[in-house]
Amino acid sequence: MLADERAFQQNYMVPIEMTVGRRSVSIVEDAGVRPVDRAAISGLSPAVTEGVHTGASQTHPADGAADALVTTAGTSA
Repeated sequence: MLADERAFQQNYMVPIEMTVGRRSVSIVEDAGVRPVDRAAISGLSPAVTEGVHTGASQTHPADGAADALVTTAGTSA
């Protein structure tokens, strides 16, 4: 579990009600964060030769909305 049941995030979460076919669906939380089974992922190969990242280090698809630019002072000008 995340600290304080994600109290900070819950301040910005809004329940969504929608109809799918004949049934009503309510989405009240982000279920993207899941427990990790270290034994199950320990044998995964890195995505690239001599790399460290595997399919297990992939973030939840909802995290794709964020990005980062990493550079140095010399190349950022």
